[in-house]
Amino acid sequence: MLNSTPLIKENVGEVLTSETVGFSRIPEQARKMSVEKGFSLNILVLGRRGSGTRTLINNLFLSPILSNDRPNALTTTCAQVTENGVCLNVRISTCHELDEDNMIKFIKSTNFNYFEAQEGLMEDTGDLRVHVCLFVLPTDTLLPDELRLMGNIGQYTNLIPVIGKADAYMQDELVERKARIMEQLNENDVKMFMPEELDGENNTATLPMAVTASESLFKINGQTKRGRLYKWGFVDVNDTTCNDFLYLRKMLIGTHLEEIKRSFETKFYEEFRIEQLRIEEKKLMIMKYRGEKLLEAFEEWKNSNGKCDKLTVVKTPDNENIKEITIHDE
Repeated sequence: MLNSTPLIKENVGEVLTSETVGFSRIPEQARKMSVEKGFSLNILVLGRRGSGTRTLINNLFLSPILSNDRPNALTTTCAQVTENGVCLNVRISTCHELDEDNMIKFIKSTNFNYFEAQEGLMEDTGDLRVHVCLFVLPTDTLLPDELRLMGNIGQYTNLIPVIGKADAYMQDELVERKARIMEQLNENDVKMFMPEELDGENNTATLPMAVTASESLFKINGQTKRGRLYKWGFVDVNDTTCNDFLYLRKMLIGTHLEEIKRSFETKFYEEFRIEQLRIEEKKLMIMKYRGEKLLEAFEEWKNSNGKCDKLTVVKTPDNENIKEITIHDE
């Protein structure tokens, strides 16, 4: 019998070529293909109305993606943002209602549609799965329903809690606020997306991120800056000494975009996919079992010369409502 496993006689290790072979251009080919195809990111944003969702998203992408007249219910907005010839297709879904069942159903349905398309069972509409969820935290007390919602969302996709309107806090107040929220999240076993590294800093030092966002530009000392102007002074949204906004942007759409999508793919969607395959396998086994039993009953009826008064179909565990089928002689 021929052994299909190749025999490795010797491992010569690293070999430096003296002439150009061509595979060194593969990274450039991959980069070119990625630029031509573009990138994508699907974000679910949850939090109370008035927590700063619109300003945060529009500031993150420097584009007027969300408007004030969107409803509180689940709403999805799509946009293509282009920077230096590179396209990012973003899909932003917002909801300002604590509708836990609806949110989980939404995430699962996008997973299921993608799964069906990959299996060739329905038309491929692209990747509409929720890669990450931003939960904009209120400036007052977190409600038990909000903590429970975050805990459940964190079981299905990457969760990033964000303290909105961080300029409402003094520096020491913000430190205490972060510590208290982290304590509550840990007490309620809320799983968060933890980047491997963020600008060389320990990721626990910036989570949950506290952000101040703005869509307005001002001339400050001859320089154009984006921020918020108050009677007492100016808050620069790009000032990392008192604002995590730039860290959040880099993590979402800069240095960690692919890590976020890879985390969703390997940790959350893969679990969903395996469960769906088990369900499909179980359905096939049930159909096969029913078919075999029906064939056995038919053969029994046929061998009795068609004089069987009653044909009993065996019940299967997934359907207790199957009744007896009676066959009458003509």
